[in-house]
Amino acid sequence: MTTQGRALGFTVRGYVQEPTKDTVPVRELFPRRVCLRVASRSHVGMVLGEHAYDRGAWANRIGESEAGVGYLFGEGIREPLRVRAGWVSDEAIKALEGFVTGAVPRTTAAPVLALPSPAGHQAGGAA
Repeated sequence: MTTQGRALGFTVRGYVQEPTKDTVPVRELFPRRVCLRVASRSHVGMVLGEHAYDRGAWANRIGESEAGVGYLFGEGIREPLRVRAGWVSDEAIKALEGFVTGAVPRTTAAPVLALPSPAGHQAGGAA
């Protein structure tokens, strides 16, 4: 299911917080893996594979101020790829919630900017 389910529209995801425990004995069956900040070099190997650290996946060097940074490795990726997921602060989420639910009064609307289409493309088409 983990290696061929995609062809049928299935996705299997597994998440662990402690890579030292034998929590995912089928790790090798997951075609792609992501490792966020971990405590030690050995944890990188447990998540991404034996030689991932030597190939540049230094997840144990990710700082506390780098929320969302990690390394992607697996099928179709020859070298570990450093990635960063979008991060939204708690304050921004609360402000959005207040805006959507009407709990916070709306301010005057900002003007909508009409951006030009790329050369040779008509506006309004599919992306």
